[in-house]
Amino acid sequence: MYTNSSASAQWRLQDPAKYMDFEIRFPQGGIKEEDIQWADCVTLQGCVDKDAIAMIAYYKDQGKKLVLEQDDRIVVEDDNPHKKQHEVTGASKIIEITAGMADMVTCSTPYLASNLKQYNNNVVVLPNYMDMRRWDLPKHANTNPNQIRIGYFGSITHLEDIKMILPALHKIYKEFPNVMFVFVGDPRIVDLMEGLPSEVMMGVPFDGYPAKLHSLSLDIAIAPLRDSEFNLNKSAIKFYEASIANYPMVASNTIYKWEIEHNKT
Repeated sequence: MYTNSSASAQWRLQDPAKYMDFEIRFPQGGIKEEDIQWADCVTLQGCVDKDAIAMIAYYKDQGKKLVLEQDDRIVVEDDNPHKKQHEVTGASKIIEITAGMADMVTCSTPYLASNLKQYNNNVVVLPNYMDMRRWDLPKHANTNPNQIRIGYFGSITHLEDIKMILPALHKIYKEFPNVMFVFVGDPRIVDLMEGLPSEVMMGVPFDGYPAKLHSLSLDIAIAPLRDSEFNLNKSAIKFYEASIANYPMVASNTIYKWEIEHNKT
């Protein structure tokens, strides 16, 4: 398995591999030919190495199997925050070629699978599962009974999603002045928080993220997500993370409607 250091890689490949006899490699300096020669099957995630794709194509002709793990929609013509980066690097085209030559493509949701089938007929949904050894930690209750802590955790790619709910946040604060808004992620979010009582914290490496999340002592977690094609191909990981930390969640009625029972879960 070749993976990267992203959170999705740890959710999708690295944590499951702990329970199986898999070799996990990080392709700093490129994917190594000796790995491809040694393996019967190679799993790639987010690989945009043209030379590696050509090498794998050569070994596929000799009977090697290729699996592509794909966490996002490859090409989408809306305000995908990665769109320009993918255009400049050619990443979308490389991933599209890899999907076409793969023996199997895996992804997290049926919706994403339906979009990936234009590149490969053998698309398999492997739902996200939580590695409880990573996530099952002591809970931190809010020790300030006079404060309501509402929290969001996400990267700068969700900036527009946060902008969407700013009027609602100001309305909440006007009605409930004892609210504290807690944001964990990119510090550029700070500018959006003008006029709101807030704690804005830097994100942490994924290994430290479960402990960070549990330490926020939230009363409510939120997951705003605009109704865009790029976002519809996401999975409801934020809901799982909030739930295991005992944080009730208010989420946009987009991908979360497939995971959350209204007023029940």
